[in-house]
Parts: sequence; C-alpha cells; structure tokens
Amino acid sequence: MIYLDHNATTYLDEDVLAFLRKIEGKPQNASSTHSYGEDAKRKLNSARTNILEALECDQKLYNVIFTSSGTEANNIVINSLTHNNYNILTSATEHKSVLEPIKHAAKHEVINVQPNGTLDLSELERAITQFKKHSDKVAISVMYANNETGIIHPFKEIYALTQKYECILHTDISQALTRIPLSFYEIKADYITFSGHKIGAMTGTGCLIFGNRMPIQKIMYGGEQEYGVRPGTQNSIGIVTLEIALQNISQKVQQMDTNVRILRNKIEKKLLEYSTSLDISRIFLVGNKAERIPNTSCIGITGVDNNTQAIILDMMKCSVGIGAACSSGITEASHVLLAMKYSLEEAKSTIRISLGRKNTDAEIETFINSWKSMYSKVTS
Repeated sequence: MIYLDHNATTYLDEDVLAFLRKIEGKPQNASSTHSYGEDAKRKLNSARTNILEALECDQKLYNVIFTSSGTEANNIVINSLTHNNYNILTSATEHKSVLEPIKHAAKHEVINVQPNGTLDLSELERAITQFKKHSDKVAISVMYANNETGIIHPFKEIYALTQKYECILHTDISQALTRIPLSFYEIKADYITFSGHKIGAMTGTGCLIFGNRMPIQKIMYGGEQEYGVRPGTQNSIGIVTLEIALQNISQKVQQMDTNVRILRNKIEKKLLEYSTSLDISRIFLVGNKAERIPNTSCIGITGVDNNTQAIILDMMKCSVGIGAACSSGITEASHVLLAMKYSLEEAKSTIRISLGRKNTDAEIETFINSWKSMYSKVTS
C-alpha cells in the first residue's frame, strides 16, 4: 500500500518505535511521591523543556499543558478566551476544532481568505479595528498552515497586526510542525497548539503552549495536574513520544524541503502534463500559487466526487485524503475550497495528497500511473 495521507496521520517516528519497544512496564504516575513517580515526573519535565526548545520558545515566558489531541488543545484555548470575554477572529479556512467553539464567544467573526487561500490581511485589520471600538479584549486564532491545501498564512504580517493593536494570538501548528522551519523566539504567539500523531508521536497526544500571563480555563475539576487545567494522571508514555518526535527537527525539516518537495512537485507536474496532453480542463490544482508546506497537494477533477476518486485509488493500493466527509460517508463540499471561491461542484471534487519523509520516487511513479488509470475510469 502506498500511503499518501500523512496530513491525516503519519507513521510512528522510528525513534518513537525504538522507545516503545524498550518500555519495561514500569508504573508511570507522575503524581506519586515514590521513585517510580519521581522518574515519571522527570520525564514530563524533560518533555516540557525540550518541546519549548524545539520551537524556540523562551522558557521564561511559556508554560506547557499536555492534552489528548490538537482538537482538545484548541478547545481549551478558545474556551479560555470565551470565558474571559474576548472577541475572537479567525479565518474561514480554519479547522472545525476552532470554527465550532468560537460560536460560543460573546462576539466572533470569520475572516475571508483571498482566492489563493491566504488570510485577507486588510479584512483582518478592518475587523480588529471594529472590535477595538467596543472592547480591548480581541484575540486572533489562525492556523499556521492549512490541513487540506497546505497553504501557509502570512504569519509575520498577522503577528505585526496583533502587536499594532495589542491582540492575543493563537496558532495551531499541527500541519507545519516538522515540515517547515518554525521559531517563536521573535514571533511570540500567546497560544501554540499541535497534535502528536501528525508528527510521529502516539495517537492520543497533543500539546498546548501558552504565555504565562495568558488566561487559561479549567476543562474539568479534580487534581492539580497540568496546572489544574486538565486534572487526571498524565499519559507519561505518550508525552515522552511527543518529545522524541521533535528530536532532530532541523534534519526532518530539511528532508521535507528537499526530498519530499521534489516528489510533491513531480506529482503536480506529471498530472498537469497529462491534462495538457489530453487537451482537458477538468483537472485543477488548489493553492499552488501560494506558499505551501512541501508535502501537500490538493488536486481536483471537476464533476467527479472526491470519495469516488479516493475509493478507486484505494482499490489500486494508494491511500489519499479527501477534504471533508461526515460520519455517514456522504461527501460534503470542503468549507476550505468554498471559502477560496471554488464552486460547489469543485469543492466536492478534490483529493488531498500528503507525503511523508519515507515516500519514495518509485511509489510516486506508481501513484501517478494509478491516478491516470483512475481518471480514465471516472471520466469514461
């Protein structure tokens, strides 16, 4: 099977696998006062320190809370802001784990993106100034890179606006982490969230990094674990895998920027050449005119349901992702593509190809041939 859905989840990192194979089954409750508990506590503290270091966060300014997922981390951020009466702005292409909870904010606005998928900065500034007329409490939540298209938002410019108008800034870096260089030494986001299984850590792990002066709201009541925000015995083993997955991060980013980018570009080049050779205009690329993370390609065939494309490719031993599908299996139009002004038909017609560091040139050649065969089937 050729796996090309790494934005959904990726394989466990090799060093994570090596760690898991060596686990001896020791008790792992970091709240216990005996030697086993102290050992678990040391591991948690090491993970907090090394995660901040990997992201170049000033350890004097930030705290780390471990969660069960990126979705949980995002919900904690939005709920904390809502509880403290912040007006919240976000992008129309945001993940549902932000778009849904902001509906409970006293005031919120979803900001349009430009046709290339990047946040409309003039619209953002307009909304900030409008909110600032009525309240000093304004927060912006924008993902660093989009999960469906790979498009990277203009984060330096967004950060500059938050500084100009004294707004709080949250960013979900799940799709950018280990794929492009990230540093929060100069761009000091107030909240940073990510999901573990996107970077090769265990499923069921996530992380929330927050400025030590930022509001943070409990999601449950009980013990004092994770600053009292998330009481309960920590998933010590899973948390260690977060730390391990972020080791050698610069080498991983370099692999993405060279090897993986070349393979992604090869897919797009070959499929566009195929389209030209057949003199057809039904094939289209999404976001290829904007800056993107190097592993992601969003490709559509106008009028052909993306679920159909994905199923046929799966039968050909190629796993790809689709924009959005509800639990019943009925294909929905991608809210990301609709926000980018694609038609309803086009928004139902795209698949997402997202590569990992282990994908090979031979696999990509096989996928390209499989895609061409799939195209012939769905258009004949």
